Amino acid sequence: MSDLGLMPVCDIICSRLNRSQWQRVKVAAQLARDPSILISSNIFKEVDVHDQCFLIDYLREWAVKTTLILASGRTVYYGPPGNMQQYFDSIGCPCPPYKNLCDYYVDLVTHDNLTSDASRESSVRIARLVNKWNQSAPPIRRIAGGKFILDLPKANVFIKPLLVLSFFWFEFSNYRASRIFLLFFIFCLSTFCSLFLSDLSLTLPEAFFNRNAFVEIFGFYFPLLIGLINLKKSRHQIQEMLKMTMYRCNCSTLVLTVVSTIGEIPNITVTSFMAAAPIAVFTDFHKRTPDYSTSLISLLISMLMSLFVNQLFANCFRCFSSEPLSIFFFMFLWLSVYVFTGFPVLVPSLLKYFSPLHLPTLTIFHFLYEEMD
Repeated sequence: MSDLGLMPVCDIICSRLNRSQWQRVKVAAQLARDPSILISSNIFKEVDVHDQCFLIDYLREWAVKTTLILASGRTVYYGPPGNMQQYFDSIGCPCPPYKNLCDYYVDLVTHDNLTSDASRESSVRIARLVNKWNQSAPPIRRIAGGKFILDLPKANVFIKPLLVLSFFWFEFSNYRASRIFLLFFIFCLSTFCSLFLSDLSLTLPEAFFNRNAFVEIFGFYFPLLIGLINLKKSRHQIQEMLKMTMYRCNCSTLVLTVVSTIGEIPNITVTSFMAAAPIAVFTDFHKRTPDYSTSLISLLISMLMSLFVNQLFANCFRCFSSEPLSIFFFMFLWLSVYVFTGFPVLVPSLLKYFSPLHLPTLTIFHFLYEEMD
């Protein structure tokens, strides 16, 4: 990337590159695979003259780093030019003194058909050179379909998580505007809902309706909406990652799910704060605590737990081939979790049947049950 002048744009997605940069990226992607032969077509289309000269000079320098000698369509030598004389000397074909090396090796692999004896002799010589190369050259591995297997290094157990985290950082750096817009949307929606429930009464019968509205909006629908947005975003991310060979070959589904969930913790924390702040300020649900900071921290922890579980569900179901199917399982599982936490239960004595841990009695929503006993 440094040689092709791509370091200044290494953190920019390809769709935002200009034509010249995109052509250099395509060349770099092929050279990274260490090809034996590079066939380029139409790479100078819509590229200015300066970049054309740069690409020509670079490819010329790259091409002369290795030498390929063919005889009758078969490889006789492939490697650095500096090792060519040593190789031919080792197989019993030394270059005579004062003779040009390149001319001699080209003559050595040329089929002489002027006479029958010369043709026979050159055929035997070429066959011998090909056999010598096949014996000394490293074996070429192929898969069942006949394609070459590249000897690329495999990522170890520590590099794999860093590989996934680097992708998420790349996504964040290129989609900052969309994330900021999402945070603004969540803040506005939370503010609107908080103003709607700004005066929570704890006396019956108003408390019954206030409790249901509060718990359903901020305990179920609000995290569900954010979770569906995260599911849509996660499906797009996994599709982009699976297009890249290095992620598809080096990272398992479990690694992608766990690391991507951990990588989203900063975003989940900021999102939880943007959702909890208006609730703590405008709703004042905790009548016994005049301190807004206590309400904010309590709501932030509760919202953080909900969004973290939502993000985990979204990352688990994003690999489904069918988007409606992934949405169905996501909503079903979130509804199940919501029911078995005990939030929808109106009678506290029934909590033990829905929530063995009596989760509402351990959370900030305990007051919603105390006043209704």
